[in-house]
Amino acid sequence: MALVDQFLKTRGGPVAVGKNKVVQMDRIPIRRGKVTVTFRRAVVDQGVALKSAKGGIRLSDGRDVPLLNIWSEPNLPLQVEHDVTCPDGGLRVWNIYRVRHPNGTTTEDAWTGNAGMIVEIVGSNRRYYRCSDGPGEFDPAFEFEIQWAEHEHDLGD
Repeated sequence: MALVDQFLKTRGGPVAVGKNKVVQMDRIPIRRGKVTVTFRRAVVDQGVALKSAKGGIRLSDGRDVPLLNIWSEPNLPLQVEHDVTCPDGGLRVWNIYRVRHPNGTTTEDAWTGNAGMIVEIVGSNRRYYRCSDGPGEFDPAFEFEIQWAEHEHDLGD
């Protein structure tokens, strides 16, 4: 049974794959601060989505967006930093991936087939992720780390 079907049964709750607990999404406990995403290595067509449901993620041009897709590509940096504001107290994190279809089209997907993440809490402000994309068997070969530091003041003040 595909992970997506198991997640439907658990209403999005964690599922067991062997000895691992696999989730669709993680939530980092932060209200406002700096988030650093570090990819272990560049993996074509793999990435991470960050979402602040009621706040924003600050881009390098000063704009705030509620959802940011960060792709792990050979021509992009392995580490990026963004200021975030999450009034509800959590930044949502999930893996994303591109699927190249036989007809030549490419889609950007998440939460399909055997997509899921193994999350290791490394410290009070650091987590390590091993992710599998949707197509094929569960294979958590895409790896990244997220570290964060809470700020006491509002960003941009």
